[in-house]
This record gives sequence, structure tokens and C-alpha cells, in this order.
Amino acid sequence: MHEISEIEMTNSEIDHILESEYHDIESSENSDPNIAATTEHPLSKRFRDEIRQQHAHLNIWQRPSLFVICTIISLYSLSEMLFITPMITLSLNKICESLPQDTGINESTLCDMSHVQTITSFITCVKMVLSNLISLVVAGKIGPLSDRIGRSKIFVYMGSVTLIGNAMSAFSVSSYVDTHIYFIIFAGSITSFTGGTFALIANINSYITDVIEPSDRTVSMGTVGSIMHAMAGLAPLLSSFIIKVNNGNDMVSIYCSFLSISLFILICTFFVRESRHPEAMEMSEASHKKRQESMVSLHSIRLSVSNTFIHKIKQYIHFRIIKILDIFSPLKELWLPPTRQGSLIPRYNVLLLVTLDSIIIFATVAHMPALILFTTYEYNWKSIEIGYFISFSGISNAIILGIFSWCGTRWLQKKHTKLNYSVDRIDIKIFQFGFICIFIATIAFLINPSNYKSLLLYVVIKCVGGCMDPSLQSSITKYYGTNTGQLFGALALLHIIGMLISPAIMLGIYGITVSYKPETFMYLPLIACIIGFVLTYFLRVVYIEEPLFEETQINEGALSLTKIDSQVEPLI
Repeated sequence: MHEISEIEMTNSEIDHILESEYHDIESSENSDPNIAATTEHPLSKRFRDEIRQQHAHLNIWQRPSLFVICTIISLYSLSEMLFITPMITLSLNKICESLPQDTGINESTLCDMSHVQTITSFITCVKMVLSNLISLVVAGKIGPLSDRIGRSKIFVYMGSVTLIGNAMSAFSVSSYVDTHIYFIIFAGSITSFTGGTFALIANINSYITDVIEPSDRTVSMGTVGSIMHAMAGLAPLLSSFIIKVNNGNDMVSIYCSFLSISLFILICTFFVRESRHPEAMEMSEASHKKRQESMVSLHSIRLSVSNTFIHKIKQYIHFRIIKILDIFSPLKELWLPPTRQGSLIPRYNVLLLVTLDSIIIFATVAHMPALILFTTYEYNWKSIEIGYFISFSGISNAIILGIFSWCGTRWLQKKHTKLNYSVDRIDIKIFQFGFICIFIATIAFLINPSNYKSLLLYVVIKCVGGCMDPSLQSSITKYYGTNTGQLFGALALLHIIGMLISPAIMLGIYGITVSYKPETFMYLPLIACIIGFVLTYFLRVVYIEEPLFEETQINEGALSLTKIDSQVEPLI
């Protein structure tokens, strides 16, 4: 690989370079630290400043800020983890009740745990596919909807649906009903009408982009992620303690979960103020109405020129199909058009970043359902042990992510230029470091999977690699304007599509190999890390002092390149 060096260029030289899809520039590994950080587009800055002035008289727990989002997300995460931990044991026990049982030496009833694992794997797999299909439909609407009606209303909706769904799911495994596998699947899928975890994270990131400057978004997203992981770590400990104090009654932890999510709903309803500027919401609403009217108008024209009844029916069916496929409309946000000079560098970078984002999800999240089942089989863990493991994972993530977000990013900023409108060297170094860590973590686990200490080592090293997730989300936003709800909605759609397939594959592999080599599914994340690491070398850095695209043009979907004074740097 050639050593990279930076070259100062005039606008005409830049235009010539940007007209070519491929170009050779030799530059040094380090960027010039004397290059000033780029500034934010005036429209986004005005929206944020006006929102701050509008809420300046409010108390700190009401003003849109990082503090507020961390507080409410803490309650949501606490509720989810207090619910998930006992539900694992309750589900296993409920399935065991439905199977033929033997009487053990101490007169206790026993069932074939291998059979229970197979059924549980099936339930989890089907429920995940169904939930992701529902989330796929909802998440495609949630992102653009949050741009039109605001972030706080979406939080209230998500909290309400979560409360209803978790209540139904708890009822399906309670002693009040018989064991019905498909009822358990149905009840467990209700919460997916929120759009799922990825839609929640998308709304959180949209909230952050509303109130936080671009230069601080990576750290802010890392802080929120750290808070979520901390709650994910502390909640299972609290759940285990509650279950122990109540003589092993798992339902008490679930009741506490209901209390936490109820507080989340009340706070979001009566205390949290909207972070999105009213003018921005009006712009999004006008753009949405214009698009809908255009679709209806085109349909009416086609119907008017239809000569036969059959042709009218075909046009009607075509229109309905288009309306259904409209759930994928946010994905168009990821397909940036060529610049005025014909360059595809922005589109190239965004698509590559999105690919890396999907690989990260595959390597760090998709295998978790199979891994939890692995612990119940290989280590014979129950609710309490699973709670401790999730706590260890969450706390490790919180500490490591929190430290790296503040210290690691600041350290890298001293050595490389921080850019607001292009992926930069800081981002790329973090991506490469993250993939290396996850690769090493997976290898460490596969060396001795029968020892739970290998799993704990895997978690710690993987947490170090998890630092690249907030940096990647922040990198993608550099290419967009104020309608971040649509952007993060598009990312949520891709995540859900990935989660629709990946966990099902891993659970399927686990179900097939559980009797002789249950850790086989972990080889897939290993391969994903290698692919992701290689792809980071194809990202291109563009040093600019102005946005690549006009903000109004981004919102309208007609993008054009502004005049820039920049440097373009290939990494290969």
C-alpha cells in the first residue's frame, strides 16, 4: 500500500479530482493538524440555538439536553433488563411443563433440557423473525414521523406499546394460562410495534443531533450508549437481588419493570420538552405532504387514461403496492446523487459506512440470542447466573465505552483533524481498532468455550471494540442535514433487515450443532470482523471547510455540490 501524503489544491484542481471516480494521490498517514475544523451549516445551527433560547427559562431536567435523554433512557433500559432476565427462566419452565416429565431421586419432576433447548430455540427464532418483520414496517415510518411530530411523542408511543407488550408476554408464561407456544410467540412480538431497539436508538440519535454540536456528537452518542449499557449491567443485578429476596419469585422483577416503564411514559408526557425545532417539523411535514400528493396525483392521471376495467384494476394494485413499499422510502436517504462534477465520493463513503455499520451489528449483536441459550446449556446457568452475566457485560461496556468516548477520542483529535462533513482519520482508526478487538475476543472465546472464564474474557475485549459504534453513527450524519429522523430510520431499517436474517441463521446453526459443538455459530462473527477490517481501507477522506451539499437541497432530495476548498485523500 502506498504511503499517503496530503496535497494542497486549488478549486479547479479539486473539481478535476472529484470528476474522477478513482484517483491516485500519495499522502502521509497523518493529516495536517493545522487544518481548521469545519463549521456547521447555518440552518442547523440556527435551529439548535433557537431551541436553546426557547427553553432557557426551564429547569435542567426539562431543557432538551444530554442530561434529559440519559435520564429517560436509563428508565427505559432499566425496565427492559428487569423484564428480560426473569422471562428467560419463566419461558424455560413453561416449556418444561408441557413436556413429558420424569421423577427424579428427590421426587422432583424433570424434563429433557436438550428438548427444552430445541423448542426454546424454535420459539426464539420464530418470534425474532415475526418481530423483525413488524419492526421493519414500523421503523420505516417512525423515523420520518419523528421529523414531522417530534422526538418526545415517539418516546411516549414506544413506552406505551412496550408496557402493553411486556404485560401480554408475562401473562403468556404465567400460571394463569396453559402452555401455548404460538401464544408465547404472539405475545412476545407485540413490543415490536415500537419499531424495535434500533428504532429507539434511531430516535435517541435524532434527539442528540437536534441539541448537540457536530463536533461533540460522537462523545454524546458514546455517553448515551454507556448509560444504556450501565443500566443493562445494573438492572440484572437488581433483578437477581429482587428474585432472591422474594424466595425465587421471578414475577416480582417483572412488576418492577412495569413500574419503571410507567415512570418513563409519565416523564416523557409531562416533563420532556421537544428537541426538534417547529420550523424543521413544518418543513418535514410539507415535504411529506408534497410527496404523498405527488403519488396520488400520478395515480389519478394513470387511472384517467386507463381505457378498460382490467387496466384500472392493474393501476389500483400497482398504486397499493407502491404504498406498501413506501415503508422503505427512508432508504433513499442513503443513496446520495453524484455531485455537480459527477463525483460519487459522498455516495461511496456513505454506502461503505452503512455496510460497516451492518457488519458491526452482525458481529456484536446478532449472535446474542444463541449465546444466551449456549450459557444455559453449556454452563447450566439460570436466571440469577444469566443476570450476573448480563450485568458484567453491561457494566464492562459502560465503563470501557465511557472512558474511550471521552479519553480515546480526545487523544486521537490531537493527532488527526476532526472533520464535520466527511469521515476522517479519527473515525477510520477507531473502526480498525474496533474490528481487531472483536476478532481477538472471538478467538479467545473459541479457544476454550467450555470454560465460562473464556466467555467473560470475550465480553471484556469485545467491549473495547464496541467503541466504534457511536463513532460510525456520527460519521454517517456528517453527510446530512436536519432531517436526521429519516436518516436514522433508514439505518434502523437496515439493522432490522439484518436482524431478521442473522440471528435466525445463528439460532439455526446452534440448534443443529448443540449436541456436539454448540459454539459453532461464533465462527460467523469471526469472519465478519475480517471483512469489516478490510473494508475500512476503502474509505476516502475529504478535507472541506463547507458542507458538501446545501441543507435545503438535502431536505428536498435534490442535492448539488457547493463550492469547496478541500483536499481529497484515498486510503488505498
